[in-house]
Amino acid sequence: ERAYIAFFAALLSELRATQAVPVKDVSPDGTNWVVVDAIRIRNAEDVTFSFSFTREKRMRAEMYIDTGQAEANKQIFDLLSAQREVIEAQTGPLEWERLNHRRACRIAHYARGHILAEPSELDALRKWAVSAMIALRTAMVGPVTDAARQVLVDQPK
Repeated sequence: ERAYIAFFAALLSELRATQAVPVKDVSPDGTNWVVVDAIRIRNAEDVTFSFSFTREKRMRAEMYIDTGQAEANKQIFDLLSAQREVIEAQTGPLEWERLNHRRACRIAHYARGHILAEPSELDALRKWAVSAMIALRTAMVGPVTDAARQVLVDQPK
């Protein structure tokens, strides 16, 4: 838990210092993930931007789509996927995870990395994460907001 708290606290501080993307006023709590920013389409945080460590010793900078409705999430994802070439021209290659077995969808950058890595590796991972999140959020905030509004306009809350 202490390793996650220290890593994410430093990462959020570095990301805030860039002033390139808004960063929520959060304090890492020892979990393997932290939310950086969220987009409210209706009255909920339908899209979140976060960092997390996976069980496969990878770290991701991700955009997570979860409106609370599986069908809406998949429609938003599909609209974004149709723009994949344009989006990846800004971000570089992304992993597009429709997650058909789950309600939500994810689009993410991944890098090899583990929370118990050497300090120099964690420093490099933080630098990568800052850059990855800036690229991801900058490229995705407009398209995902437009797609979500298009899909959710006639759906009940």
